Amino acid sequence: MPPARIVPSRPLAFERLQANLPTLSLTIKTSKSLLLYFHEDTHPLPSHIRDSFQAHHIRVETRHAVVLGAVIGATDQDIVEGLRLYWKSTLSMTAFFRRLNGGLLRVQNGMLLLRMCGVPKLSYILRCTPPRLMEEVTDRFDELVMDSALHLLDIQPGESDYHIRFWLRAPLIDGGFGLISTRELAPRAYASSLASIAASEWTSLFTEYGNGDVDLDRSSNLNRWIKNTLEDLRDPPPPFVSQASPSPPPVRPPPLKYLPSSDGSFFPYYRQNPTHATSLQHKLTQQATKHQLNHATSELVHRWGEARAKAHLRSISAPHAHTWKTVHPISTLHMLTDAHYRIAARLNLGLPPNHNQLPRKCTSCGKDDALNTDPWHHLSCNSHKSREITDRHNAVLHALYAHVRSAGGVASMEPKGLSADRLIRPDLQISFPGQLILTDVVVSHPLCPSHVIDASRKSLVVAEQAAQRKHRIYDEIARLHHMRLLPFSVESMGGLSREAEQLVDQIGLACRDHLTLETHESIARGVRASVAVAVQKGNAMAVLAGYSRAVMRGGHPSVAIGA
Repeated sequence: MPPARIVPSRPLAFERLQANLPTLSLTIKTSKSLLLYFHEDTHPLPSHIRDSFQAHHIRVETRHAVVLGAVIGATDQDIVEGLRLYWKSTLSMTAFFRRLNGGLLRVQNGMLLLRMCGVPKLSYILRCTPPRLMEEVTDRFDELVMDSALHLLDIQPGESDYHIRFWLRAPLIDGGFGLISTRELAPRAYASSLASIAASEWTSLFTEYGNGDVDLDRSSNLNRWIKNTLEDLRDPPPPFVSQASPSPPPVRPPPLKYLPSSDGSFFPYYRQNPTHATSLQHKLTQQATKHQLNHATSELVHRWGEARAKAHLRSISAPHAHTWKTVHPISTLHMLTDAHYRIAARLNLGLPPNHNQLPRKCTSCGKDDALNTDPWHHLSCNSHKSREITDRHNAVLHALYAHVRSAGGVASMEPKGLSADRLIRPDLQISFPGQLILTDVVVSHPLCPSHVIDASRKSLVVAEQAAQRKHRIYDEIARLHHMRLLPFSVESMGGLSREAEQLVDQIGLACRDHLTLETHESIARGVRASVAVAVQKGNAMAVLAGYSRAVMRGGHPSVAIGA
């Protein structure tokens, strides 16, 4: 039988329980059992009861204890003290963070573990504990997570301002790294937990409050905790304050939906509106994130100018732009070296590619003031287009070729004889049951000076423009040979154009007509993962090549990213 947590009025009750359990083939492990009694200050436990439990080696707790993974206590201060002890013993995950930062894990693996295993550690206890009592724990946990991310990504103290920290915590789909702040999450989690109880059809201690039969005592701890939680939800702290430059004053968040008007109406509100309690934590997070992103956009526009700021935000939040952050490195096609991952992260965060200053003049193409105008100039440098940028293109092409073959299709790279002009050759001809597909790969950099204005207007506009250029070149060839043309246009930040996504779906669906071991969803995920990694590898190779040439020709210190 599990450890007993019972509060008998007399030792005789416990002794009878202990005597009757063997008939059910059960026993009480007294060494692991615990007596909880939180009224010691007002009604001290009689000495004969205390002595009886001590004789059975049962510990008596009068201040706080951990029950079903949550800390309970006699007072708020007791709960806070219990959380401190629980933090030291369990929640701090000392061994996890020590190994994460020990240098033995790849950065790619470390960031995946941090997001998928580290951040969710407090998810359960946040739903069980009033947010203000958790502040000390959540602040320390958030600090550990952030310090680990900054260490893994090799972001220096002078670079890690509030802007960088905000984007590390922002959701993946919005261009962040998904290391959500538990301090910000706490009131949403606690409110949604209580709302689920209030809306439940199962009878509980709170049912009478939801039915309106009994009003929740306004002086009770629970009422005070609900009141404080609603206040924290309605008036959160500012998203972030820039230390680099004065920023626009934060705008007060709009009223949140799905919340009751007052603490007194909390339980009746969700009892009468049970659909509002469904996925409440997700709904509240979406609303808060939308407000924070609006403020972040204003901050970046103030810092960088409207065109560059909006182009950057639209690029990192484009469909599938976050895929490279979620790839599990289970094959060589899905692995990023530490240097490559860090460069990809710096591009995503809007940091310059190198810690140290390079000459303003590009030593590769000779363009004056190129690196001052665009720190990521090497991703669009003409000198790199016939080298590293072509290698990036080929890596994407080979990823597509490999997955077409694994899906049971027939593929031919750079097929000859499709056009009278020998210089016009598409990258890949694909044969699937019932259809022939022609594709040509193009990778565009939406943040280069010639694209930034267009990229600021709409997500993936640069990728779609590149796809249209491919149509003008290959439409006639595809028509003559009765093929379907699907240009594979992808942006350097990872976003896929509409037709590129269609090609990925076609590769995934093709396996359904063959006895492949993988499902079509798995193959489609694999294609996106391989392409995402290939793009980021190519970006990093161009940046590192540009840095190397600047160092070799300009004599600058050779301190490259990821060294």
